[in-house]
Amino acid sequence: MTGNQDKVVGWMKGEPGAWGFLAGQAVYAVRTHAGRSLGDTERRLVWSRMWWWLEQVKARTNNPF
Repeated sequence: MTGNQDKVVGWMKGEPGAWGFLAGQAVYAVRTHAGRSLGDTERRLVWSRMWWWLEQVKARTNNPF
């Protein structure tokens, strides 16, 4: 999530809209890389993987928020 560190910190703090923004950016990045729209199952997989990644980042920071 290069360039969106503020949104990652916002997600850790529970700021409204941070998760939606990050989830949308993740889907956009995968869609662009794939060169096509994603199906519902694919989008859900991207969201799940993004949530997992964010949880890993949060755990590594010892959750200061």
